[in-house]
Amino acid sequence: MKTFFIFKTTLVALTFCTISFLAGCATWTAEKCQGTNWDSQGYTDGSVGKNNSGGVYASRCQKKKINIDGQAYDSGYQRGLTSFCNYNKGHQAAFSGAQKEAICSSINPYNQGYAKGTQEYCTSDNGYKVAIDGGEEAKICTGGGQAAFAKGFSRGRKKFVLEEIANLKDDLVKATKDLDDTRDKLSDKQQQLSRIPQRTYEPEVVRLRQETQSDIDNLMRTRDEIKGQVDDMTSKLSQLEKEARTN
Repeated sequence: MKTFFIFKTTLVALTFCTISFLAGCATWTAEKCQGTNWDSQGYTDGSVGKNNSGGVYASRCQKKKINIDGQAYDSGYQRGLTSFCNYNKGHQAAFSGAQKEAICSSINPYNQGYAKGTQEYCTSDNGYKVAIDGGEEAKICTGGGQAAFAKGFSRGRKKFVLEEIANLKDDLVKATKDLDDTRDKLSDKQQQLSRIPQRTYEPEVVRLRQETQSDIDNLMRTRDEIKGQVDDMTSKLSQLEKEARTN
């Protein structure tokens, strides 16, 4: 009971450290609070996209009766965040169809890159390409860009669906044949087991019985796995055929 209490207390303490003090509990001594270059610490946090932790540092160091240079931290953090939320990062996010990163939404270079990436992403040709690759409709396009993307996406989606239907039908034929073969093998093994004497304990007979039962178990697992695959393919095929009929 004592050991459990110690473990539970330690776990609570560690959890509190993780949540309330991202920089770590044990390392933030009075000496560290005094010796930290807060401009540099802010830049480090911002440059990797962390949330502003100035308030967290201030709270921890105040417990040591030390005030941090919050203004220096915020200044460094803003420079670091601008470095993290750069033009290329915004452009790449938009051109992959991703939503803006919330932490970067106030950084102009990021927004400029995101706007340019959105302009390049929201086209008819790109909508077609996204659909052919099995992607989803864009959520970042607006106005004319949305209409252009949707037009291309519709064309690409039709082609994608028809190709998927053809591939699924081929796969379904193969899987169904595998399922039938497995069921035949299982039936043979079950008949084989029924012919093995059940009330003898001769080593060779016992071994044969165990091996045959093991084969049966393996075949049953294989049968169930293939059956699951066939069911999944059948369901997906039905959905795609319905989509093809409505488009």
